Amino acid sequence: MDEHPSAADGRYARLVTVRFAAWVTVLMCSCGAFRHPTGPSEEPLIRNDKLLDRNLPRLIVEIDHLSGIEPRPGALALLGERLALYVDKPGGIEIIVDDVIPAEAWDGDRRTFGKLARRYANPPSDGSGYVYVLYLSSYKRFRGLSFQPGSLRPKIDYPMAGMFMDKIHPMLWVTGVRQEGAVLVHEFGHLMGLVTEPAHYVDGHCTNSWCLMYDGLDTRSVLLHALPTLLAGYLPTRYCGDCCRDLWLDAPLPGHRPERRPVVLIRYADDRMDP
Repeated sequence: MDEHPSAADGRYARLVTVRFAAWVTVLMCSCGAFRHPTGPSEEPLIRNDKLLDRNLPRLIVEIDHLSGIEPRPGALALLGERLALYVDKPGGIEIIVDDVIPAEAWDGDRRTFGKLARRYANPPSDGSGYVYVLYLSSYKRFRGLSFQPGSLRPKIDYPMAGMFMDKIHPMLWVTGVRQEGAVLVHEFGHLMGLVTEPAHYVDGHCTNSWCLMYDGLDTRSVLLHALPTLLAGYLPTRYCGDCCRDLWLDAPLPGHRPERRPVVLIRYADDRMDP
């Protein structure tokens, strides 16, 4: 005899309820497992004035990339938008996509970062703020990596970042462009001095899961942002209030003051200009 429809409907409703309850339970457990700060501490904060402040009124970001690996224009646009918000550069910000490096020049060795920088980087001689970025294939498990001045070689006295494109690809509705842009802005956060405040950090990353300086995507952050991620491809691309206060205390962000918002120019060595 066929099962009465109402009985089947009841079992289905109970199954949905159980699954929903299980999802909520996992979500609550995951939220409770978020990383907890290790501070507060009296250690001084790191703050890179060359990148942030108007005492050096211009910022140049030079990007070199392996042959066959090129920055996505949308990711560079996101970087420009965020830099215009967080740094104070009345002389403007210039993002230059410059040299194409032969693919065989990258061997996956940490020492090669310094070798490539010594060969291809062109830091300005006028004292402008400067960051050198290398787009490479892969390095261990990293999607991005940052190096403070002098950390690779004493003579490399400018900040550097590495982008590893083999690890950056679309995930569900979170586009590769948005992920690449988020990794870029994340590494620039480290170069500007984030995250060094023990009151809201652990292992060099922010403990606020909605912050771009949180340690990447993990089960906890995906669950917390499940609906925005699934419905809108959401991915944090801004620093949280705690991180902004580390940079500017209680002052408004430079980009929130129209008269202080720098002009951003993105250009290519072959004279292409981004619209």
